[in-house]
Amino acid sequence: MGRVSTVDALVTSIRQRVLSGDFGPGSKLQEVPLAQSYGVGRYSLRGALRVLTDEGLLRYEQNRGVFVPSLARDDVADLFKFRAALEIEAARLAIRAGASLADAEKMVEQLEAMTGDESWAETIAVDLGFHREVVRAGGSSRLLRAYVAMSSELQLILARSRQHYEDPKRIGREHREILNALASGDLMVAEKALRYHLEVAVAELLTLFD
Repeated sequence: MGRVSTVDALVTSIRQRVLSGDFGPGSKLQEVPLAQSYGVGRYSLRGALRVLTDEGLLRYEQNRGVFVPSLARDDVADLFKFRAALEIEAARLAIRAGASLADAEKMVEQLEAMTGDESWAETIAVDLGFHREVVRAGGSSRLLRAYVAMSSELQLILARSRQHYEDPKRIGREHREILNALASGDLMVAEKALRYHLEVAVAELLTLFD
């Protein structure tokens, strides 16, 4: 590890390994062997684990250590309830303010240009990027911070449903419909489009627990 930002580099690497499944659900991250494998001190490693725990990507259990969460059906349903409430309120604010949707448009265009050969990580980044820009358009810094804080846990859940990301053009079409609804300025139409999109997504994820 370089000296520029050891903790940041660790955070990036460990996050990638968690989301890729290298550290699977329920895995314990052993401090000593993990620090040795990266060639860093335990202090730096603990700093990185703390950041990822704060993000919701890892979970600390007293007297047991740090683990990759084993998310249950109720966790998924609850997170999507929170996500829907947050995104729909942001969409309402964006419409009422007549906010620019240019950045959300760019994300849709990226999805529409994808061929399907991209990694799931690339697709998911643009997918969530679209939703982040919709929230940003709402003009509330607190709503945006809440969305960003939720994103790591959301990625952990979405990583279990990679087949959903095999067709980025389908996601692009769904996002285009949401964007058109937002651009129409009709609150009811926009809320219906966004709620439907999120309900379909959570329904697909919940089948993993059947």
